[in-house]
Order: sequence, then C-alpha cells, then structure tokens
Amino acid sequence: MVREKRTTVRVPVWLRDDLKRVANAMNVPMWKVIHTAIEKKGLEFIEETIRKGVIAEKKLDKAMWYAFKLINSIAYLKKTVELYKDGLIEEEDVKAELNATMRTLAQIEERLGVDVENVREAIEKFLNNPNGKTTANLNDNVKLAVVRIIMTVTK
Repeated sequence: MVREKRTTVRVPVWLRDDLKRVANAMNVPMWKVIHTAIEKKGLEFIEETIRKGVIAEKKLDKAMWYAFKLINSIAYLKKTVELYKDGLIEEEDVKAELNATMRTLAQIEERLGVDVENVREAIEKFLNNPNGKTTANLNDNVKLAVVRIIMTVTK
C-alpha cells in the first residue's frame, strides 16, 4: 500500500473553523469536505450544508443536552424530597441533590448565558413547602427555562 503525500494548505482561521464544523457534522476528514466542494463547483456546497442545518443541528443538540440535564436534575431533586418526606433518606441526601441541581443551574448560566433565577426561586418555594402548587410552579419555571435555553443556544 502506497501512502499518499500530504501537504498543508494555509487558510484563514475562520475558514478552517467552518471546514472543521462541516467535517465534524458529516463525520469526514476536512480534505473530503474541500474535495466535495470543488466537485460541486465551489464552496456553495459548504454554504448549502450550513443552510440545511448541520450547524443548527449541533446547536440544537447542545440546547437539548442542557434542557435534559436541567429536567433530570429537577426530577431527581423532587424525588429526593419525596423520599425524605417519607422518612426513607436523610436530610444530607436532599442537600447533596440540591447542590447538584444548583451546579447544573450555574453551568446553564455560565456556559449558555441563560438566566435561570426563576428556577432557583421556584426550588426555594418547593423546598419550603413541597405540595402540588409549589411542584406545579417549579415545573412551569423549568419549562420556561427550557424554552430560554433552546432559543438562546439556537439563535
């Protein structure tokens, strides 16, 4: 087997970044993206791929990950509180789950720039009086946060 010679092509950083994103999305090496673009008569191929949502799909995937992480964290917190009320676990377990949830909220704010203070306030109300009304309020605020996450990340 003869190994093909390789060379470096110097391109602006923004172009390399675009090539990387498209290559990662298509799961092919960057040279194949360039080769396909040339075969399709120019870089219209890359623009077409981006328009078709390859980049948007990655953004949506990121948004959905953080939405899932938030929903899952809140679900664990609510279940932990329920188990504590039933006397099946200790208060330390609730505190540990609350800390994990707060870390998730901090990540969403820091990494995505999404304000989730409303969720913190709803958690506080829920923890002070875990009943149907505070649970519904918490759920509503989490849904609002999920919408904010999706809208912020995918814009």
